[in-house]
Amino acid sequence: MFKYVTTLKAALITAALSLVLSASVNAVEADGNSAVSKNFKTVGRSLRGLGSAKSADDLVKTLAPIREAVVANKDEVPSFMTEGSEEFQAYQDGLDDFIGRIDEVIELAEGGDLDGAMAKASSLRDVRNEYHDKFNIEGN
Repeated sequence: MFKYVTTLKAALITAALSLVLSASVNAVEADGNSAVSKNFKTVGRSLRGLGSAKSADDLVKTLAPIREAVVANKDEVPSFMTEGSEEFQAYQDGLDDFIGRIDEVIELAEGGDLDGAMAKASSLRDVRNEYHDKFNIEGN
């Protein structure tokens, strides 16, 4: 009897933990199918390709979908924010910072400074990570 009760308690605890964890994951992924989420998934995939750029042209081509996705998100409000709030303004500031850095990388690349452009491009991940931390977003 004692073994049965212990097993039942373990099963109930496991079920409860599963529910709590799935609720947490759902909260973090609230924007999972939104335009904001889809755009940032594009950014993430494209950022991974930055290191493989062999020429300035490759780098600029890799940055194009990143810039397009970030600019598109300027018109969107993530589901966990309220338009006009301080948090939303910080989000907009982060997007502006990111776009500005992309433009600097493109300018360096188009000016023939691939090494400088690649060095500057690495700061894009830093900006992403900074704002992910600021808004408690997983996926760094």
